[in-house]
Amino acid sequence: MAYCVACGVKLEEGASVCPLCHREVVAPKEIIGSPTESLFIDRKKDPEEYPSLKYDKTRKGLIELSITFVGVAIVALLITGLALKDSFSPWFSIACTLLGSFYLFILLFGGTNYPRVATLFTINTLLILFTIDIFDLTLSWSLYAMIGVVLYYIIAVFPFYAGIKNVVLKISVISVVVLFLLFLLDVAIGTSPSWFFPVALPTFLIALFCFVILYFRYIYGKPSLSDLVLSIILNASIGTVAGNFFFLRMIQSSDVLTWSKSVLIISIILGLFLVANATIRKVRFYFNNKIH
Repeated sequence: MAYCVACGVKLEEGASVCPLCHREVVAPKEIIGSPTESLFIDRKKDPEEYPSLKYDKTRKGLIELSITFVGVAIVALLITGLALKDSFSPWFSIACTLLGSFYLFILLFGGTNYPRVATLFTINTLLILFTIDIFDLTLSWSLYAMIGVVLYYIIAVFPFYAGIKNVVLKISVISVVVLFLLFLLDVAIGTSPSWFFPVALPTFLIALFCFVILYFRYIYGKPSLSDLVLSIILNASIGTVAGNFFFLRMIQSSDVLTWSKSVLIISIILGLFLVANATIRKVRFYFNNKIH
């Protein structure tokens, strides 16, 4: 087992850089060892070694079993509807059963590609929301729910498409779409925008600014995993405080902050801790380099 000559931290097998002080590791393989297999499979390197999922007997059996269960459920609902006649309509239940079963069939037929599966899940969820809301021939709440689903898709799925590698483009598209959907939600609630410009827009810009700082820190500062997690919590806390602040300005309250005062205290403590941690790490790295 090897240790870093600068800070003394234990090194993983095959490590080329120290995870703590980021000093380059220069040692023969007999000492440092060979890198272990990655947790995540890279299918592009050797597609023959990691072939795509095939429809073996187990998978075909699950598909047949699922189709059988769905068919039995639909037949049972139809028989119940015929037996009860005017007191029970089976069509709504049948529609929900079919759309709900699509989640399982998407997994059985869709493979393991996250963006593709998540996209199909999102489309199916939108269909379910629309079907439930439109069954009484009126649209009421589904628009608000659909906006939330689309927001999830833009934030949690869109950045993972391999064909879009430009980070600036990803952030720009996400920002524009999120702002547009928030504006649309504000208009849908009332006849004209009320809280979008005084609350949502400035709060989002502050959150975006904090995210950009975190991104540059991740690229150029090489923070540890714990630092990244704490930084994300700090960004969320700052956004929460900003939202409370701008809402109070909108309603012309005399209070600077109300319920978010405790969140502000947490933000200050986290900020001071991250600054102190980064400073101590830089100082220790400086003196270790001086010694060696």
